[in-house]
Amino acid sequence: MARLLTVVYGEALYRAIGEAGKQERMIKEMEAVETVWRENPQLALFLSHPGIGREEKEATLTAIFGGRLSQEIMGFFHVVLKKGRQKEIPDMLAYAKTCAREEAGIGYVQVTAPTALTEKQKKAIQKRILETTSYTALEMNYGLDSSLVGGLVIRLGDRMADGSLKRKLEQLKQYLEKA
Repeated sequence: MARLLTVVYGEALYRAIGEAGKQERMIKEMEAVETVWRENPQLALFLSHPGIGREEKEATLTAIFGGRLSQEIMGFFHVVLKKGRQKEIPDMLAYAKTCAREEAGIGYVQVTAPTALTEKQKKAIQKRILETTSYTALEMNYGLDSSLVGGLVIRLGDRMADGSLKRKLEQLKQYLEKA
């Protein structure tokens, strides 16, 4: 149920953003909200507390974000609070942000390697992804996982390419077990 709510509310926010034609600005605003949410876990606890009224919660969000965020996002907060769905706000924002990025032609890429990549390697990966997708820009994020042994794991949206040695050894093991 929470996943469906995330999609429904995230899609509604995305449509409001799309109608306003402000995708890039909205993406930055949603990232700022996500940062505040992540760095202040007490905010989520406050908004979820059953003993605190909706008006006080709305006033708090207005005090924190008022004048800094667009009417669309502030309106989104008010609707979510009214419906009592505040626990899902981070996921809803993330979904809307993903939709807005897709609309703007920006791909979110997570590259995991067993060792740190050089700048030359990073540029080559980025260039190859841009050549093979319809994206005009990429947001690249790099991580390390020494258990991969060699190769890379690349996640782009809901797609994943696992070229790691770890995965190849697992496939070989499965093949030999069947034989």
